Amino acid sequence: MHVTKRAPVPTSKRHFYLSLILSVLILVLFMGSLVLQNTERPNNLPKAVAGVLDLSDLDVLHRKPIDLSGEWAFYPEVFTLDFDDLNLQPEYLTVPGSWHLSQDDTNEQMGFGTYRLVLRLKEDGRYAFKTSTIRSAAHIFVDGKLENALGVPGRSLDAEEPESRYLVCTAVTEGRQVELVVQVSNYHYDKGGILKAFTFGSFEAIQQRIHRGRAFELVVTVMFFLLGAMFLFLFLRHSKSKSSLYFAWAAIFMGLYTSTMNYQNLSLLFSYSFMTRSVLQSIFLFGSMLLFLLFTKAFFPKLWNRRIGMALFLLNALSTSVTILTVLSMRRVADFRLVRLTGLALLISSVLNFVYVAFLFARAAFERKEDAGWILVASVSFISYWIAVLLKIFLEWELAYASDLLLLLTLLALMFTILGRMQRDFIYATELTKERVEQEFKYFFSQISPHFLHNTLNTIIALSYDEPEKTRKALTYLSVYFRGKMDLHLQSGLISLDDEIEMVTAYLEIERMRFGDRLEIVYDLDPDLACMVPPLTLQPLAENAVKHGVAKMGGMGKVSISSRRVDDKVHLTIKDNGPGISNEQLQSILRGESDRLGLVNIIRKIDLLEGASIDFKHTQDGFWVLLVFRAI
Repeated sequence: MHVTKRAPVPTSKRHFYLSLILSVLILVLFMGSLVLQNTERPNNLPKAVAGVLDLSDLDVLHRKPIDLSGEWAFYPEVFTLDFDDLNLQPEYLTVPGSWHLSQDDTNEQMGFGTYRLVLRLKEDGRYAFKTSTIRSAAHIFVDGKLENALGVPGRSLDAEEPESRYLVCTAVTEGRQVELVVQVSNYHYDKGGILKAFTFGSFEAIQQRIHRGRAFELVVTVMFFLLGAMFLFLFLRHSKSKSSLYFAWAAIFMGLYTSTMNYQNLSLLFSYSFMTRSVLQSIFLFGSMLLFLLFTKAFFPKLWNRRIGMALFLLNALSTSVTILTVLSMRRVADFRLVRLTGLALLISSVLNFVYVAFLFARAAFERKEDAGWILVASVSFISYWIAVLLKIFLEWELAYASDLLLLLTLLALMFTILGRMQRDFIYATELTKERVEQEFKYFFSQISPHFLHNTLNTIIALSYDEPEKTRKALTYLSVYFRGKMDLHLQSGLISLDDEIEMVTAYLEIERMRFGDRLEIVYDLDPDLACMVPPLTLQPLAENAVKHGVAKMGGMGKVSISSRRVDDKVHLTIKDNGPGISNEQLQSILRGESDRLGLVNIIRKIDLLEGASIDFKHTQDGFWVLLVFRAI
């Protein structure tokens, strides 16, 4: 039986060009903002000189917070608060920036030291400091008092407890001056010290900035979770598509991943150590990348390369597992260096994933007419996201909200892509578009001419000699059958079960007249049942039962059609006592790899309807097809 192939719906040129403009704007705006944010710009704000920052001419209490940059006093290989000690001679390091603890060219980053900055203020008041990136543990003192701690800094690896988060310290000044001391140690990273500037301002302004940043990240994380929940719901109730399932879990894992970044909103639910955070981030990153791979495989099956996909999966699984095991077992400096190497391996595998996924997105955008616009936006956003991530990793660039926004834009663009395809699939399942009407009529006429029509007319001619009553019935059935077929062009959606039963009954009665005693038709139909079905659902199944079941039998053939209500469902059964098909042939049909029985098109339409299903069973009594629809 012929299977109607669904032609791709082309994206309008206007839509595609609008998407192209949006993609260019995303690339220019986000990457431009990153460059501007991380490029040194001349300004009139004072900078620290020789460990002193003079803000006496600046009204810090009534303006937005400023960065404490410039020359900080630094005392290498010592933790101290006694700066009057004559044996202590400071160096002056530029903050933000990594330190150099060696006196030669080895650029040693492992060790500890003390930073000191004296601020001279215009007026006394309640101020606050907010830290950013300190590697990898610190105690912060304000006017000689310990105000906050980032883990536990130590003079050796065993004494240090690393941590990674921002800190807030309060300073209530007297004498219009404040002393800031930061004791830092680093045994974990390739760069040590104060890598990002402290932010200084009024207590209210600092708190407002923190609340705004945390709220933004929380909103983004919640949006990821909502996207995941929505597509899980769609998968369970409507689409049954693996791409929807993978997209849902990818969104959830990205939400978990973003909840451990920057403001670490996951810590609002429970506290965790530096090591736990590293393990969680590795798991969430691996999970999201794996699910993105599975999504692209399910959504773009024709573009997917099985060998590349398997290689990327194994590489990610290996690098993630090694990273987690190394983090959990590290004890010595060599172990930490191994952590950095395994972390680099995880990064490389993630980047390779990104390159392949971005390549598939870009190829889909430019090779497929369907959904090209939104896929283009998703690919540009995804590429921009990873460029931003790599700039942060290798150049220590500040991303602010850019990375979260780019990732959210990627998922939103993919969401519109998926919803667009689901909408077209639903239309395909429930409506006869102009293209489908043409295809259905081509199939219809190819079937009735010449075989079906020739045999039917010959039967009617033979009956007309001796059985005028049967002749009238045969002509009536043929009229009903033709009218049902011809009326398809007037249908814009689902049709009633009664209309579909009328057509299939007309067809079977015509076939019974053709086959005579060789064909028995059994009806067990509940007249009180009502439901809506896609047009041309039952009749092709009945046609297959006759053509591939009864017609191939040497003896008596039997076709049964029944309907009954089970709870809130309508069960429709079509059964024949023919030879049936093998399990391998049936599985091939279910996978869409065969059109021998013309079931592929019907399966696709029914799978897209909520509450509908189709099932097949081959027993000694024959071949069964069970269809289930929601009753009305």
